[in-house]
Amino acid sequence: MVMGSDEALDYLSQDKNEVTLTLSDENTYEYVAHFNRTEHDDDGAYYQVCGNYDILGQIWLCNVTHDVFGEHPEDIYLLNIKY
Repeated sequence: MVMGSDEALDYLSQDKNEVTLTLSDENTYEYVAHFNRTEHDDDGAYYQVCGNYDILGQIWLCNVTHDVFGEHPEDIYLLNIKY
């Protein structure tokens, strides 16, 4: 993660030293936030944050996302935040 992700993680961690996020590219309808891909190119993808954390706005995810999901999925769901 690059653009916007550091601010997003600071916000989500609520000033704790460590936070664990559970993400999925499958909609379980029990998500905390929804990241919707708005743009994609060879270097990464922009996602608009929707739901409870829409204050985060837009973030950019680099191609490391491919290691997790195999691609930049159209939608990523934040299922859980653990402190």
